[in-house]
Amino acid sequence: MVGMGPSHSSPKEVKNCSDPRWLRTDMGWDIVPWGFEKLLSWIQKEYSPKGGILVTENGCAVRETTEEEAVNDGARMEYLQGYLSQMHKAISKGVEVKG
Repeated sequence: MVGMGPSHSSPKEVKNCSDPRWLRTDMGWDIVPWGFEKLLSWIQKEYSPKGGILVTENGCAVRETTEEEAVNDGARMEYLQGYLSQMHKAISKGVEVKG
């Protein structure tokens, strides 16, 4: 989970940690959908960006070894469903998300 400092005028402290129980992409990146909701909520609270938060990219690296795996892209669909669900949760709490 990423933790950040208390205000935009003070230096930020970022702590990046990983849990061996979390799923990972084929590039070794942690898959933590609930962290996305927390990040969006923190950005809204900390900065209240005019026009909302613009999410421009979110995806994961998945190695497909067969055409069947590429066509039935279950891992990527599960990843996106988790992150979109958490983005919806943030929006339902008042976070202004665009894009």
